[in-house]
Amino acid sequence: MKIHEELIELATRYSLKEKALAMVVKVLDSSIEADKELGIDFLEGNNKEDLTFEFGRFEFRIDKGNHCKLVTIIDIYSAKIDRSNYDLPVGYYEVWTDMDGEPLDHFLIFDWSPLTLNMNHHIEQINSTVPLRYFKRNILQYEFTTYVNHVIALSQGKQYVMAMAFVRRSLDFLESNDRKEIDETYLIHCQDLFKNLYQFVINNNLVDFDRLSESRIRERLF
Repeated sequence: MKIHEELIELATRYSLKEKALAMVVKVLDSSIEADKELGIDFLEGNNKEDLTFEFGRFEFRIDKGNHCKLVTIIDIYSAKIDRSNYDLPVGYYEVWTDMDGEPLDHFLIFDWSPLTLNMNHHIEQINSTVPLRYFKRNILQYEFTTYVNHVIALSQGKQYVMAMAFVRRSLDFLESNDRKEIDETYLIHCQDLFKNLYQFVINNNLVDFDRLSESRIRERLF
């Protein structure tokens, strides 16, 4: 039996997915009540009724002490933030168990960043991973990197219509060329920027929704 098949067998034997889905609501309720006693709104003004929970994936992790654990991740979505017909990811619930299915730890994380645009974070992530050779004009990646830089500059200048136009050009480039030509980590951070920017302009009604729909930006990003 292959390793991934063994891990799936363990996850099934210990009902990790089912247990995590059952626990996430209980943990959420406990967190809401605990923060309420402190005068804090755990959901930051958002409604629990708008949230949905779906199994995301299993992960197998080995730490530096060679300790192994199975990780079950439940994705959390909100149906009320985005104006489109898609639910929007706003967090996740992560459960750690040992190889015998015994619980080790768990984490409930929310990220309401689709309501904000943390451009400095995206710039830091992209600048730390872009290969410097991509700035040479005689290579394929130069075109994509130029589009990404235009997205950043236009967003900083609050020129969101043009910024989304260069998101569209970036996606057109990726469809016309082999994605493997772009460094994987750099591409992930670029796509994170595109997704956050898309959600930001939609949620704040900064760009005509029909125009974005015609460009199929949402379908190509998510």
